[in-house]
Amino acid sequence: MLRPIHEAVDVGVVFPARRPYPVPRWVRWRGEKRAVEEVHLVHERREGAIRQLVYSLTAGGVLLQLRFDPEHARWYVDGVYDEEE
Repeated sequence: MLRPIHEAVDVGVVFPARRPYPVPRWVRWRGEKRAVEEVHLVHERREGAIRQLVYSLTAGGVLLQLRFDPEHARWYVDGVYDEEE
């Protein structure tokens, strides 16, 4: 289940020549730099005319939802996936 969060974060990305989206390599969140182990899903979301990129990924053993806001050139953690018990 996604636990909503809205925190600005630093993200290190690469821009591969033959991929449509940047690929996150690390996330600095809550004072800890976490390596991205796997990107599970990337999709686009529109807010008006603004196209935002939403990523579901595992970083430092934590499943996160990240969002890139190109209008402000900022990355956000929008949520953390909790294990269902």
